[in-house]
Amino acid sequence: ETSRKKRRVSGDDPRADAAKSNRNHHPTDASSSTAAGAAAAAAAAAIQQKDWGIAEVLAECGATLSPVPLPPRPPPDVDGSSATTTTITISGSSGSTCTRRQLLGCHLDSTVTPGTLRASVHALLREMDRNGIDRGNRRVLESLEDIVASGCASAISGGGTSTTGGRTSSGSKHGLLKRMLLPTYRIVPVPGATGGSTRGVAATDKENVGNAATAGCLTPRSGDAAAAVKNGAEDSAADKTSPSGGAAAKVAVQTFDSSSLVRTLLRVDALQSTLLTALLQKLPEFASEDDDDDEEEEDQDIMDAEVVDPEETQDTSLVGGMGGAAAASPGARDNDEPATAAAEEDDDDEEAAKIEIPRLILSQIRWLDHVVDSATLTEASLEVLSLLTSSGSAPDLSRPIVLDLIATLPDVVDETKTEQIDRIVETLTDVRTEDDTLLIPCLDALSSLRLTSEQLRGVTGDALRSLQSAEVWCLPALCKFLVQNAPPDMCEDVVAALREVRLGGVDGDAEEDELMRDAAAAASAVNADGRPDSGGGGRRRRRGGSNGNGTNSDGSSGNNRVVQRSDAEYLMLESFAQGMQYRPDLSTALITATKKTSPSDHGATDIWLLLCCAVAPHNKSRVKSIFRSKATSGGFTPNLLADAIRGNGRALSHLFSTSALDLADGLVRSPEAEARGLGGALYAEMFREFSDPMQRQETVGSLVTHIASGGTSDEIDAAMKVFSTLTGAESDSEAASSLRPFRPYLSSLLDHVRGLTPSQLRRLFMVLFTVGGNDDDGDDDIGLPRKVGMGGCDDVQIVIRKYLSLAQVPMKRIGIIGAVAYAVTSSANVPDPENPEEIQRHVEDAREFPLSAVAADIINVLDQARTCCTSGTQNADWFGVSSAKGEEACGDTALAHLFDELCLAVRGGRLAAPVKNWILENFSEALEDLFLGDMTDPSESEPSERETQAIIDDPADRAIVTGTSGNPRAPRGAMRYNIDGDDALVYVKFLPLAASNDPTKRNSLAQLGPLLRLLATCHDVRYGGDGLTEIDAVVGCPLLLPAAENVNCEGFGELDGDQQLAATMSSFYAASWCRELVNTFIYCAAFPPDIDAMQGSLPGESQILTTPDEIRRKLIEKLEALIEIQEDLRFCTSKAPQFTPPGLAPLVLPKQILDLERIVDGESSDDDEEDDFSSESNAKLSKEEKKAVFEQKNAAKKRAAMRAKSKSKLMKLRAKYEDSLAERSLGALRPLSSLVCLALGFPECSVISQGSNSSQNLSMCADAIRKLKVGGPLMTLLFAELHKSLDSLFPKKKLSWLKSNASSDTRDEELMDNPYLFLSSSTSDISSRAGDGHSSGYNTLDDFLSGHVFISIYEHMATIAEIRGGGGDDLNDDVEKDGKDLKECTSLIFACMRSILDAQTLTASTRGRKYLEQILKQLSAGDRSASYDATNPKQLFSLSGIQKSFVHVFDTIEEIIMGGESDDLAFVMDGVECLEATLRCALRVDVATRYTTKGEEEPQGIQDLRKKLSNICHGLLKCKWSDDTKYNKNTVGKLITLYIENSCIDIPSDSDEAATIDVPSLGRLEALTVSVNDILGELPNTTDCKGPVGSYPTCISQSFGSLFAAVLNFLPEELAFVYDSSLAKSNMTAEKTLDYTLRLLELLNTLFTLTKENPELAKRPFLLSQLRAGTTFLNIFNAKAVKYFETHFTDNESSVVEIIRLVQTMTRQMSNVITHGKREKDANLIRETPRAKRVLETFLHKIKVLMSKNHCVTAMWGGNLKEKRIDGTVVEEIYSSDEDGDDEGEEGEQESGDDEEDDEDSDSENEYESDED
Repeated sequence: ETSRKKRRVSGDDPRADAAKSNRNHHPTDASSSTAAGAAAAAAAAAIQQKDWGIAEVLAECGATLSPVPLPPRPPPDVDGSSATTTTITISGSSGSTCTRRQLLGCHLDSTVTPGTLRASVHALLREMDRNGIDRGNRRVLESLEDIVASGCASAISGGGTSTTGGRTSSGSKHGLLKRMLLPTYRIVPVPGATGGSTRGVAATDKENVGNAATAGCLTPRSGDAAAAVKNGAEDSAADKTSPSGGAAAKVAVQTFDSSSLVRTLLRVDALQSTLLTALLQKLPEFASEDDDDDEEEEDQDIMDAEVVDPEETQDTSLVGGMGGAAAASPGARDNDEPATAAAEEDDDDEEAAKIEIPRLILSQIRWLDHVVDSATLTEASLEVLSLLTSSGSAPDLSRPIVLDLIATLPDVVDETKTEQIDRIVETLTDVRTEDDTLLIPCLDALSSLRLTSEQLRGVTGDALRSLQSAEVWCLPALCKFLVQNAPPDMCEDVVAALREVRLGGVDGDAEEDELMRDAAAAASAVNADGRPDSGGGGRRRRRGGSNGNGTNSDGSSGNNRVVQRSDAEYLMLESFAQGMQYRPDLSTALITATKKTSPSDHGATDIWLLLCCAVAPHNKSRVKSIFRSKATSGGFTPNLLADAIRGNGRALSHLFSTSALDLADGLVRSPEAEARGLGGALYAEMFREFSDPMQRQETVGSLVTHIASGGTSDEIDAAMKVFSTLTGAESDSEAASSLRPFRPYLSSLLDHVRGLTPSQLRRLFMVLFTVGGNDDDGDDDIGLPRKVGMGGCDDVQIVIRKYLSLAQVPMKRIGIIGAVAYAVTSSANVPDPENPEEIQRHVEDAREFPLSAVAADIINVLDQARTCCTSGTQNADWFGVSSAKGEEACGDTALAHLFDELCLAVRGGRLAAPVKNWILENFSEALEDLFLGDMTDPSESEPSERETQAIIDDPADRAIVTGTSGNPRAPRGAMRYNIDGDDALVYVKFLPLAASNDPTKRNSLAQLGPLLRLLATCHDVRYGGDGLTEIDAVVGCPLLLPAAENVNCEGFGELDGDQQLAATMSSFYAASWCRELVNTFIYCAAFPPDIDAMQGSLPGESQILTTPDEIRRKLIEKLEALIEIQEDLRFCTSKAPQFTPPGLAPLVLPKQILDLERIVDGESSDDDEEDDFSSESNAKLSKEEKKAVFEQKNAAKKRAAMRAKSKSKLMKLRAKYEDSLAERSLGALRPLSSLVCLALGFPECSVISQGSNSSQNLSMCADAIRKLKVGGPLMTLLFAELHKSLDSLFPKKKLSWLKSNASSDTRDEELMDNPYLFLSSSTSDISSRAGDGHSSGYNTLDDFLSGHVFISIYEHMATIAEIRGGGGDDLNDDVEKDGKDLKECTSLIFACMRSILDAQTLTASTRGRKYLEQILKQLSAGDRSASYDATNPKQLFSLSGIQKSFVHVFDTIEEIIMGGESDDLAFVMDGVECLEATLRCALRVDVATRYTTKGEEEPQGIQDLRKKLSNICHGLLKCKWSDDTKYNKNTVGKLITLYIENSCIDIPSDSDEAATIDVPSLGRLEALTVSVNDILGELPNTTDCKGPVGSYPTCISQSFGSLFAAVLNFLPEELAFVYDSSLAKSNMTAEKTLDYTLRLLELLNTLFTLTKENPELAKRPFLLSQLRAGTTFLNIFNAKAVKYFETHFTDNESSVVEIIRLVQTMTRQMSNVITHGKREKDANLIRETPRAKRVLETFLHKIKVLMSKNHCVTAMWGGNLKEKRIDGTVVEEIYSSDEDGDDEGEEGEQESGDDEEDDEDSDSENEYESDED
């Protein structure tokens, strides 16, 4: 053992020898056999230990500071083999091999472990301290400090190492310190080797279990320096030779990688503080010292002296890149092994040591199981940290130390000491202030500390302030800290700060935005092999990979910055999403803040954060709900979604499947149209942005599921519109490249075509043809689709031909839609003529112009569709197709569908010119040949012939008119509604076709409207035509219809069934014809083209040259004719059930009507017998016969009564059935276009003289104005259509989805939603197509504004106001006669006004407010001379201008409803609702603009409107209405609600000003007082409480419930208002606040007294309203008033006690109502009882606490419960003792010493009954 130690310890140090000698004779050794010997040894040890330092102590305990040489390597034999078989293995705990001597720490004896070393050192130091050898271990501590400070072996006095300039002979300046920090090692025998050295290895190696289990290669953990060297070496020690003298033993150098010498010493309490301080003070040296040139030279000399062994170099694997392996030559190793060890240590890199040693130091400090003096250690760490962060340190060297030191702070601090944590927080705050880049390390350290709530709030606030200015790489860690550590009370601040962070490439730096767009485009690009890149949404190539351009991220600094930002945002959102799963307070704060945000203030960040919130399963429904509500309110729009998603696929990739896809699925299934549109937009943006094939497949699969799963029609529409957007927004090749890989999904939808609507079918076929298919489905090399229209899509073509060949019209229509869709998509491939002359020649003579192959293919498909539609019809020759005889005539309706589809295609603007020419060539002549008849010019005929209708050329038609027709189906006809008069050239043959004996001709009438629409569309200039002058002759031509006497009550009944059917069919198709004409020509009449241009474009043929004025006049007359025809149709269809509108099933007569008819029409044989019996003589009848006769007469009377009752019931049922027939027929007519409302702006429809050009002429004489006629059927029709159009443009949000579900698929809707429209990339946004009709709505408003529609409304309103305000004497008879028309017209005008003013879209956006301003300007001024430019984008919004318009409109409506004397309350309420809508709209505009102007109070104009509305409603309550007026909550209830609500007087925010105002003049107190005392309180003074009240005739017993409930509901609101106002915020106004509360309680008690003292008013609904209002009032009182009383009780004790006493009176009556409900078993009262009792108990508890705090407990007393009735009388017997629970008493309060209070009040103390249920 001694020889081994000599070999280990360098030099001949006598102190070391003494230490070894002392250890060999230590008293604890087993060899000490006697006490005397032990004492002698102790004395000798004490003498030797006087000068011991740490080195000697360690040597004594079995550890060596100086390096120990490894056994020498034996020389090789002559043949190159080793002389012996001895192997030395240096094995690490984890097992890799290395010969790096420098990677080993201090050496331990073979029997010593770190645990035993720590115990030995601890015992030795304690013994030295106890024996006085080294008191307090000062000498040992000083030597330890010297060693750490010098870092080398020179600190060991007398050591065997020499220094040169502070360096050891080994060549390392900090070699000793580094060895102390590296893992310790020992040399032990390898298990299984020969020799006696293997004994006891397993027993002494418990701390390093498994390290020496294998003598092979083991890999070290965390780069530890253990290695195995299998080089031959000769061991000169005798104990390493086997007993047999054969092979040497195999030994291993075993490391303790979990413990270094420093780590072991830190576990010794006596050394820990000094060692920690020394180590920390060493850190600044590594951060600031510089290399010395001499040192470098000396290192180089030592390196030159080394010889590298090739074998060792070959077998060596380096760890951590610490340099090459070097070893001395065999001869050198034999002669000077210590020198070789020193040379190995000298191989350390000094620069690496400056980084490695500080890290090793801090790694020893972290995770200490015990800290002796945490305060000193913390203070030292903070001092070093402050020093390192100063400007004197080298940044490159100090930054790693600073980062590690900050991370170490949580491990050394004592978390129970608040002052230490405060010190750390303060220091880290200063450090972060000096260097912003240290923000994240500081936050990580602080998050590991146990901070107080104040400290946590401060740190969180600092993090929030840094959020906006933080670098992008800081965002993930910063967000993670905020999510994990933010206190609950700061969640709102955290959410607000996160919502302000700029995320993605929107609304920021233009350069970075462009970079993000370029990177996103490159990331979503398709590779050459046809497989999309993953940059759009995948997580591949995150850092260090290629960027979006396909190059290395280091190659392009711009794209690299974009990728880094995307990665940071990805991590930020990921941490936020994870935090949302366990932070419900944070998710609630986000959702609440989003709900409170104005629709115009949302940003893309809101979308990101909500998507993160939706990752948590428990948040999905809440996020979906807020998306739906925000979509409905206009806050979340498709444009906002696009801003949030486009270019940000990399950052949002983890949200695709976790939240975004599920959210889109839920939105598309929503009932609201706006939510469905938003869901469709989300699908479209996800498909564009996330280009990964799997993600796109999920998107397409989800959309296909929506379509094929049998969902609602609205859901399927939304999904189909997404596909249309994806294919329509791009060119065909781009659309196919994105959707074509998923064509099998789309093709599967062909199996579900029968369940799709026509609009959905159009979109499906358009998508399929655009994507392409079949021909090159298997060719994926190119990755591009073939051109559509050039073949392919075989499966789709097969489906089209299949359905075209079917006989059923609905099935045939599927094929028609497919054929037209093919024509539209293929038209894109038709080559265009190269020059204008060629185009003109193409248009003029298409037959001579050669068709391209594509155009010929299109025409061939359309011609085939026409053939299938006309097959089986006898009039097929008119369309150029021969028909087969004997087939069913069902093709006419199918042909009508073909006309409709072609019309949609033409309006879409995508049909090629040859196709349009084909349409005109084939169908233009059909209109004139089939449906029009020629008329002879009257000037060419004789006068007699004119009188005998000789102007009709067709003899058969002339015979129908003259009544000489031999057709029994034809009633007598007449040429009606001849607007052209003598200029008429043609007439429409309705009656001849309807009365024809040929079913084909009768059915051909269904083609008339679609054919006219198709031809008009082809000629219309808006759709590329040359003008409507080609067909304008049909506008004023007469209609051959049944004579007027044959369609009225008298004549229609005389017709037989066939004639009735013919008359009804004629009227039906004539009405549709008139509607189609108006729809066709109304636009050109309102906005006529240039006259010269129009004349130049006219052909020189037979059309009538019609001026715009004549067109307008004809259209007005045509509308008047339409009204008459519709009235005839209403009557005819109600009497002709045999008529069935096209496309509908017959309406069968109800069985109940048939049964009643049999009863009523039954024979009266019993009556005849009764007459026979009555004529006989009574004498001839016996008594029994008389009795039978009597019974028979009674039975006959009963049957007669039954027949009379059945007849009455039959009349009602038949009338209902007839009304349903009429409404069904009118509903099946061609819908009027919304543009028909433009007729209101025609001068012919103006209420003033037609020669007037401006509404300023309304300033004419009042008498003249009052004589004007307002209303009438035409104006009623136009205003009704305007109201319908406005409601469809801006529907009410709560009812829009109901309307959309209930509405049928009308052709007008099909025209509005046209999938054939050409969509460019700039106009293809899904917002205009998927549930968002605002764009088309604005276009319609442009037409209305330019067409003076709203000016016409102003003129009518001004005229009505003058008429109603003119007085009764001046009214002429005509005005009185037309009073009903005037009211009806006024009500429709009010409805139109409400539709405009309630439109949220017009106030939610800047564009909408501009339109609203223009509308109100026309409604308030009505100047026709003012021009409106719809295309001016620079038009500014004027807040003052719109406020003035609000006032003018309000005054006009007020004049209408308040002028004159009217007893029609329903008519007046329409005006009141319009006034309310005006006020609401003004408020919305104010709120929307308040965020810009930062105004906090309502403008004076709005306050004036409120006051006016309140006064108007108050005045109406005083009016007397007709006796048949119905009073309910919608009439008088609304009047009193508006009166009280808008009477509020704001409380000044200045307390001094508020103190000077009288209490009755504040808030709504004055209106409430009038309502309670003057209105409701006076009703008991009338007879039997029936009313009316003298000053308020509207207050009667019938209206009491509505008035009572409305006033009661305002009292709790007013109580909350006063305690939330500035009146309750100041001590100066405390008295007024209590006075206000007292007055409210008095009013509430007055209302309660009404039901208590008047049995006529104690009805169940009134009691229920009373209980609910009382409960709400008391709940607010408990929450707000009692808390206020606690603060002001001392100064206002009497007022507070009085208030409590009044509350007690109220609660007493509430108790009586509760018991009354139980006795009467009133379900509603019983349902409300538990809530009321809880509030009463809370009131009792809070008052007790209040009194206890203020030492007024004696002012309260309690008593037993007494059951009482409503009037307060005591119930003698308990109602049901079995059901009643234990009674609970409620204390009543009274002042102590109040002797004047009577016994009655004491006995009637507030008690209530507590029921268990």
